[in-house]
Amino acid sequence: MLRNSGDRSLDEVELNVVYLEADGKTPHWVDQAATKPGRASFSKTWPVLVNTALGGEIGTPLKPGGTPAFSVDLPLSYDLDNNDVNFAFAGIVTALRFSK
Repeated sequence: MLRNSGDRSLDEVELNVVYLEADGKTPHWVDQAATKPGRASFSKTWPVLVNTALGGEIGTPLKPGGTPAFSVDLPLSYDLDNNDVNFAFAGIVTALRFSK
């Protein structure tokens, strides 16, 4: 979940979303265990982007206390035949733009 815990509205939020290793803390940036190792296993998303051509909540500033809904596609980091994998992921804010 993304939440604006500051006291200013945001016009843009950029997130890197990444799988976590089994310890639940270590980011898993590059796949090293699948049949084709070396694939990136993270993605960027912009859940707040005021200058977008898309409609809806994404194009409005994120007010203090706001928690926008969003989705992101992550490249699969594990072989599909391994059904015992529990997926955990984290979002890391990589850029912000405050409203004027």
